Amino acid sequence: MNQVRVINESSVDQAVQVLYQILRLYKDMGPQSMASLTKSYLAPAPTAETATDAAEGMMAHAFDIFDAAVYSTLQAVADRQGFDLSESKNLHRRMDEGYFHVAYPAIVMYMVWLDREGQQKAIENVEKIFRSTMLGVAGYMMLDSNLDEQEQNSPEILLSLSFIQEHDRLLLECFDSTMADYALLSRFKQLYLMAEIKEKRSRFVQSPYTFDHPEDCGYKAVHAYVPFALLLQKSGKGEQIDDYLRFFYEWGAPLQIMDDIMDLEEDLKNGHYAYPTLGFEKEIANRPPGELAALIRSDREHLKRMQRICQGLMDSSRKRCLQLKADLFGYFVDLLEVRLAAFFSEMLKA
Repeated sequence: MNQVRVINESSVDQAVQVLYQILRLYKDMGPQSMASLTKSYLAPAPTAETATDAAEGMMAHAFDIFDAAVYSTLQAVADRQGFDLSESKNLHRRMDEGYFHVAYPAIVMYMVWLDREGQQKAIENVEKIFRSTMLGVAGYMMLDSNLDEQEQNSPEILLSLSFIQEHDRLLLECFDSTMADYALLSRFKQLYLMAEIKEKRSRFVQSPYTFDHPEDCGYKAVHAYVPFALLLQKSGKGEQIDDYLRFFYEWGAPLQIMDDIMDLEEDLKNGHYAYPTLGFEKEIANRPPGELAALIRSDREHLKRMQRICQGLMDSSRKRCLQLKADLFGYFVDLLEVRLAAFFSEMLKA
């Protein structure tokens, strides 16, 4: 028997069982448990020592299991393509950084939403939902990383496309999919490609963003919103998809701006003039990336402006969240707002 396949099935099975346990715990403890189940979003991974209740303790137990299941899920697809996953520096760097940890509270929230909407087939296909989610996170991350670098890894780009294709297939198999669902997937794929093409065409030329539309920074993550849009459509709420998209853009943009401030030097080296570089067009042509990144980060008035813009986006996303009665997303709005406040407080220290 193939040893890799044994490892893969065992670790993913454990992840699935933990997800079902978390769903049962949520039902037992009630909606108030969602705050503890999502607390690890944008925060250090929980531990048994730091857990303050059963929900946090369950998430602490889940993280190590999810980490193993993520790698074996990716490894299984990579092996089929003849790709040695140990050679992917991008993937291993991101895993060491805890990149996938952001997805763990999100998949828990998605399971709760599926249950609320009575999507029994999807609940029974939690294994596919888990694998689809992690393949999507890895595929789009690896694709974006390679396209941003000066020296691209062609085999890794092709592997990322394989991951994305598997993500799409598994997600659609979780529901009784129709042509309308394939059309929805295609629509989101085109939105993603449109944002990426605009950004890549602007490299070493100009920023793809303008001060007046900071929400555009959220477009790059549109692929991550496909499962939520599909759930809305399968629950007979397709008319809400565009409103949810606006919410996602407004909520996702501050996170992207924060990341762009942290990644300024690397982005400048690669000719990507992210939103925080707006207003520094003259300096871009005359200063090396490291010097310019330091200049932008040391400009207190500019950082305060970025903070006000991010807060405005958070206020707008919170209002839209309330209008949509999307209480599950409200927890993520709260957590991101706290993270942003801490980030800018640190950046603005004298």
